[in-house]
Amino acid sequence: MRSQQFVLSVLLAVASVGAAAQTPAQTVGPVYAPGNGLVNPRPTYHPDPIYTEAALQARTQGVVILEGTVTPAGQLVDLRILQSLDAGLDQEAIRTAQLWRFTPGTKDGTPVNVRVTMQLQFSLGRQSRPSTPDATGVYTPGPGVTSPVVTKHPDPKYPDGESRSGKVILEATVQTDGTVADLKVIQSFDEEPSSVFATEALRTLKAWQFTPGKVNGVAVPVRVTVELSFTKKE
Repeated sequence: MRSQQFVLSVLLAVASVGAAAQTPAQTVGPVYAPGNGLVNPRPTYHPDPIYTEAALQARTQGVVILEGTVTPAGQLVDLRILQSLDAGLDQEAIRTAQLWRFTPGTKDGTPVNVRVTMQLQFSLGRQSRPSTPDATGVYTPGPGVTSPVVTKHPDPKYPDGESRSGKVILEATVQTDGTVADLKVIQSFDEEPSSVFATEALRTLKAWQFTPGKVNGVAVPVRVTVELSFTKKE
């Protein structure tokens, strides 16, 4: 399912803000609006949002509209809800949007912060169909698929000799015995997939344990996305 739309616009006014959900401010430097010779950001990784069980039972559907800033590093920060749909789906929209990655917008050839608006659509017509596995037999969380639940999650160790902070996003498969396999780095904050941070993130996630995902009560392999943070402690 491809349920999201990416829209760039200059928002001069918002008639109604349906929710106050937002993320803490993280932008450093000026933020530009699309237009005036600016090259717009382009999504390079854009996972779909997942329906919450409560929203499925209530048969809630519609669109969540968010505003945020794409940074020169291609991350989406400073998110806030412009149009709310449902408390749980609003939070799911924010969670999903935080995982998106972009080719950053540029001004005069230099990457800059760019304000964007994005719509994430929740449609029962698409979500109510049972999820099916891919060609390798692995499922993704969705209708009829119970998501894996973390039971053991050691924290990553901060690499010696480093001073940077940031996040590494990984994708992996939780197998039927709750172990993790097929790990890969989707995005590393230092833009080096084989860096010490990415290597430590892979090592850490490999040690995680889960209660496996299920379909009709039977354990199945399920693909998950995990975000690990690295912060240097003083």
